[in-house]
Amino acid sequence: MKEPDRLDSSMDSGLQKMASLRAHQRCRQGACSWSNALAANFQYEEAIKTYKETYEHETPNCITYSYIGECYERLNDFENALLYYEKALLDSEDYADAWLGKAIVLDHLNKSLEAYHCIKKAIELDDSEADYWYACSEIEEKLGCIE
Repeated sequence: MKEPDRLDSSMDSGLQKMASLRAHQRCRQGACSWSNALAANFQYEEAIKTYKETYEHETPNCITYSYIGECYERLNDFENALLYYEKALLDSEDYADAWLGKAIVLDHLNKSLEAYHCIKKAIELDDSEADYWYACSEIEEKLGCIE
């Protein structure tokens, strides 16, 4: 029996889909890495733009939304930061970093009591993270709970 010269069309199509998926995954990983590098170099507006470009390759998730929220926070655009932290929490209410971000932003907006409830939620989810405890103490001091 003679071997076929080329793959049948259904197998060829499957391989093309698999290659396309891998290309999208590499692109997504590269885009996030690039966005993270931009944010680390204080280029927050460009980082936001490139994070949002990842939407073309996959549905955003709580992590991407939180990264965008943090970039807006660093730009002192607290309304947009709050919007993206809330999007992160809609995606996953168990994402402690989004609760931290929301707490910090609410505190900047002089909504310290709401911020306190958010930071307590972050601590409830992960009580080993020092940043959560530090933020909690800062908020408690503002609220007059500690001196």
